[in-house]
Amino acid sequence: MKTKDSKINSSIDVLKWIVGLLIVAGGVAANYYYIAQPAPIRLIGWIVLVMVVAGIFATTEQGQRFLHFAKESKVELQKVVWPSRHETVQSTAIVAVMVVAVSFMLWLMDMGIFWAVGRVTSI
Repeated sequence: MKTKDSKINSSIDVLKWIVGLLIVAGGVAANYYYIAQPAPIRLIGWIVLVMVVAGIFATTEQGQRFLHFAKESKVELQKVVWPSRHETVQSTAIVAVMVVAVSFMLWLMDMGIFWAVGRVTSI
């Protein structure tokens, strides 16, 4: 069962989500109202708006979990051993050669079947 503090926190989180969505709706309305303004100026407004809303959402419980997930993902990504340029080029060349070889074999089989069907149906 939820405690009183967690109920208050979830209520505040809901309020933050509503405020964030209202700010986005206001941004959409302002974008249409100021349609005559140059696009770069409106783009700057959208960037500021997204940063403000992201800041609001980051203070919610879901936002905190997302930030924790993003930090853990970054740590896991640093553990990945990426192939060297030589290994990448070599693997790509092997794949390209195999694609050409299999394509040639399939073409030969197709031509053989085409020839066999032509011999059978021309009788």
